[in-house]
Amino acid sequence: MILTVLGVLLLLAIVWVLKAPSPDSASKPDTIVDSQKDRGLSDRKRPSSSSGGPVTLDEKFDASLYMTVNHLDGPIPSPDRLFVRVPSTSSRVELVPNSQNEFPVQPAGLKETVALRVAFPDLDPGTPVAVVILDGGSFPSQKEVSQLIEVEKWGGVEFQFTTSANLGHHRLQVSPRGHLPKLLDIYAASDPLNAPL
Repeated sequence: MILTVLGVLLLLAIVWVLKAPSPDSASKPDTIVDSQKDRGLSDRKRPSSSSGGPVTLDEKFDASLYMTVNHLDGPIPSPDRLFVRVPSTSSRVELVPNSQNEFPVQPAGLKETVALRVAFPDLDPGTPVAVVILDGGSFPSQKEVSQLIEVEKWGGVEFQFTTSANLGHHRLQVSPRGHLPKLLDIYAASDPLNAPL
């Protein structure tokens, strides 16, 4: 009986240690949003510093205007980031990948062009990156479903993507040479602010 009680107490201690918040979690910025909540994009609180005005595809990049979306608990598995600009929702979002190298789904309108910027801080400039459309949509600059882009001096790649006229997921695979591919997912909706993510 004593061994059973000790076993249960040990199990509870292990669970408590695993569930305890990390010491640095209190210092996380307040701009991180839990994207797993049952809230639409229109309900999300924008950080006070994102007063960048209307979102355009040709605007100069400024990371301070982007709201970080991270639905992961614990340490972030990758330093890579995806910055998305969506004109129809007036959103500038910085996304964090999960442990399977998938970025959170982001809504956009039907047949809407969005600006995508993937930062790869661990890659050297000139490293080739293959970008492949998996589920529909197109690159506005070409008819092919894939393109090869080199990592720029700032440490990443930038391109535009246009969703199709069909509702639903439009996935892209971004594969840097010698590294695991990343999966981007743009959900095309007639009302992107209330898309069923």
